[in-house]
Amino acid sequence: MKKLLLLSFLLIPTFCFGQKQKKEEILKLKIDTIENWLDTEYFKIDGDNIVASKVINDIQGTKDELYIKVKNFFARYYNDANSVIQTDDKESGTIIGKGFYGNLYYNLKSNKLFSCYHILRVDIKDNRIRIICSVSDMGIYAFSWTDSYKIVNYAPFTRLSYPDSNWSQIDAFISLIRAMHFTIDSVEKTVKEGAIKGENDDW
Repeated sequence: MKKLLLLSFLLIPTFCFGQKQKKEEILKLKIDTIENWLDTEYFKIDGDNIVASKVINDIQGTKDELYIKVKNFFARYYNDANSVIQTDDKESGTIIGKGFYGNLYYNLKSNKLFSCYHILRVDIKDNRIRIICSVSDMGIYAFSWTDSYKIVNYAPFTRLSYPDSNWSQIDAFISLIRAMHFTIDSVEKTVKEGAIKGENDDW
């Protein structure tokens, strides 16, 4: 019995990693149609926006207590010149910030760096929060000039005449989805464990 429990415990990380890896493999392999990409459930499309979201239930804390923890996340992670809190409504339990993914993907061959702004919204209620991260435009930085494009109008959602451009946009898109989920996971971790070790401990 003990061996069985130990084996189950050891397989949990493998299973979790496998699930995440499988989704990323689907993103890389199924690039023919928008439906295939949406099948991953890693993201949704809302108008021109790529959206990743998560509802987290059963969190210990009242609305006011969770508000303080979410505010702490924004204070620590949205504190540079490219980041700003756009809405901070404690009464309704909504905080919205604008952040910057500054180094999503770099194409060495073309010397292009892909970056973008994102909007992060957190809605707060007693014992639960909802996190929504959205992005509409991707910026391309090359040498001294800057260009941008609507993500939904380019690869992986459409095919361009230049294969290298397609693959750069696909790689940048995969990195974007990964970054959005990392942001969501960071909010969850901060609310549950604190932004730094011991932050939620009694003292």
